[in-house]
Amino acid sequence: MKKTVLLLLSLITILFVFIPHITADINIEAQVKSEDNPPVVDYIFVLSDTGDITHVEDGTQILPEPGTGNNDVLTYFTCYAVVSDPNNVEDIQQVYEKILDNNDDQVLSEMAANDITDTPEQSNALTEALQSNLITQSDYDDMIIILKKQAKMFRIENYLTNRDKPGDYKVCFKVVDKENVYHEGFTIFTYLPIKILELDFNSVGYGKIVIDEQKKIDGDSDFDQAGNSTTPTLRNQGNTEFMISISATDLIGENDPLHVIPASALSVEFLGQHVCSRYCKINPGPGLNNEVTLDRYLIPGIPTRINFGVTAPYGTPNDVYNGQLSILII
Repeated sequence: MKKTVLLLLSLITILFVFIPHITADINIEAQVKSEDNPPVVDYIFVLSDTGDITHVEDGTQILPEPGTGNNDVLTYFTCYAVVSDPNNVEDIQQVYEKILDNNDDQVLSEMAANDITDTPEQSNALTEALQSNLITQSDYDDMIIILKKQAKMFRIENYLTNRDKPGDYKVCFKVVDKENVYHEGFTIFTYLPIKILELDFNSVGYGKIVIDEQKKIDGDSDFDQAGNSTTPTLRNQGNTEFMISISATDLIGENDPLHVIPASALSVEFLGQHVCSRYCKINPGPGLNNEVTLDRYLIPGIPTRINFGVTAPYGTPNDVYNGQLSILII
């Protein structure tokens, strides 16, 4: 028994003698470059969803404000971006934004956005976006988490006019870090079409007329914002061209309701198209007895003249005649 123990001890001793004892210093090297770790545009959304108040459609739908008088009207909307940087949120230097139309032409100059991180506006915007179905609950939860320490939120207010074309527009955000490395992202919103007709007159006064002779009231291209012009002008205050239809009632005598100038005695001229009265001496037409569609387009923002005429037929009694004229958008 003793021999066995001694043998084992001897063996262990020999093993310790032949194990080498080695130490070494090894260098470790790694390089972090901004161009390999650019900042990131994580989320973009546009408020408010004025064109889809039930929030059924995908994305933001913006309803333009109609123009008025000779002035364009601006429709404002706000764009938001959540951005981050793998190097550190403090590495973010600035965020810029621009708007492109559906041809990718720039609509507004690129501008710097405002940092609203940890402000009441950040919370309100996220809540509205969620309630409007512009972001999902998962998106909302993720933004809440990363905005605590990993991301920042920026905003910028934009606008389009009542004459800007309808369709899809692109909101482009660019986040730039302190080494001028950047990343871009975008989202789409829809600018809805609107058709708005404004008149600068509220009556057509022919004054004294002569039997069987046409009396005309000529319009002009000067839109009178007061709305009581004697030279009729139309203006498309929306962003979509359209045609118009015109109809009129018979003109009834004030002294005797049996005295009538028929609507077929009325005429109209618009953008070179004539609808002559039944009593015109040259090329008589239907007049305005029935609704007439004029096949000329009223272009947004351009004041356009319209001319009216009346030809009282033989046998029209002396009286003062009144009726109604209707102009409708097609």
